[in-house]
Amino acid sequence: MAAAVLTELLCYPQATLATRPLWTPVPGLIRHWQISAATESHLPAAGLAVTWAEPLTWTVPESTPSPAWWEAQEQARGYAHSFVHHVSATRWTADAALPAGPAGMLSIGGYVRAVELDGALLFADDTGRGCHIRPLCELSSCSTNRHRRITTTGPFCVAFSSPGE
Repeated sequence: MAAAVLTELLCYPQATLATRPLWTPVPGLIRHWQISAATESHLPAAGLAVTWAEPLTWTVPESTPSPAWWEAQEQARGYAHSFVHHVSATRWTADAALPAGPAGMLSIGGYVRAVELDGALLFADDTGRGCHIRPLCELSSCSTNRHRRITTTGPFCVAFSSPGE
């Protein structure tokens, strides 16, 4: 729109609009998830029984970005946005494997409400304090694969970055 205004109204024939930045996935993005809908909207950490539906395999960055520019930008960075249109619920779990390897920083973003690693609760917060990706905790090195599960109420992003990444 700015280029059209400059060109047509102000007679600047070479007015061009800068291209939008090319967004890339966040470093250490965890790309492959198994997403399930919860039949009750309670955190497992609350000690309540929760059953899960058949999981949906989901990969980020999503291949079909949203037509809305903000969501398309966040999808390009690695946020899982569109799964909410395929798994009906108000709360979901997303499971992923964390391969054996060096120590590093686990980061989360979006509507993550709980994070478990190998069945141990690392984080639980149902207040929704923002959706930008942020460091959560440091994980020590491990010689075996680890299992990660998050509980979310909407789009999410999870990354694991080793030192030097």
